Amino acid sequence: MRAVDQADALAQRGLQAVDARERQAALDAVRDDLRTGDSQAVAEALLALSRWSELPYDRAAMRALVLPHLDAPAGYVRRAAWYALLAVRLEPADAALAERLVEDEDPRVRADATRLLVLANNGLVSGAAEQAVLRAILHAPTLVERRQAILGLRSAELGPELQMLLLQLAREGDDDVLRVVYAALPRKSAATVQWLMETLVRDEARRARAATALLRGVPVEQQVLVAESALRALESTPVQRAGLYALLDAYAQAEHAPALLALCAGEQDCLRLAQRLQER
Repeated sequence: MRAVDQADALAQRGLQAVDARERQAALDAVRDDLRTGDSQAVAEALLALSRWSELPYDRAAMRALVLPHLDAPAGYVRRAAWYALLAVRLEPADAALAERLVEDEDPRVRADATRLLVLANNGLVSGAAEQAVLRAILHAPTLVERRQAILGLRSAELGPELQMLLLQLAREGDDDVLRVVYAALPRKSAATVQWLMETLVRDEARRARAATALLRGVPVEQQVLVAESALRALESTPVQRAGLYALLDAYAQAEHAPALLALCAGEQDCLRLAQRLQER
């Protein structure tokens, strides 16, 4: 906590917009601390630096000071170094360096490994990064670490093997996986979309989350199928229909309007949506 408090004070000195000399003094302090061998001082400097993503300074020179700390003896320094590097400047080669995080000896580093991998790869987890994440999930030493590995993937674009694994776990009812499948996957596989459509029609408890997930990342060739699934779900859903209406608004066409009208029962939101579909 002391490192966090000290880093916060240092970061605020750099972020304030009144005194340019104070900002420069904060930058100088960070540079000096990064050159020391004191783990506490280094961690404070790295944490402050991680909050300066918009601050103007010589990023190439600062990056050179951060890089050695990726291999610091202390795990909390290694983790802080990665967040600092993300704020300073990533290079393409850094993505490969991030893959080793899933095997780090410190569980505090492993806890953030998949999240850092996602960030280091600009949100796209495929190829070698995908294999590293698969190892993190399949070989996690504890259920807690597996959960952390899975939740670090939220909002990432995932490769086919990873989507397949998550879909398998989702079918088994793993709630942590469900949170990722529902909230993330900006480009969904056909199998993932199919499972979400099944959930939409058959699982009333998870219907709303499935509807939200299907608003994003559905391949064009499956969008009409999603609209038809939403209509089937409406047949058994007298209340809380907004998510299904949103899907129909996104994907349905004029030919779906009669089927929707038959389910409206005078509900104004439904009738207005049917009218919009008729005009498409």
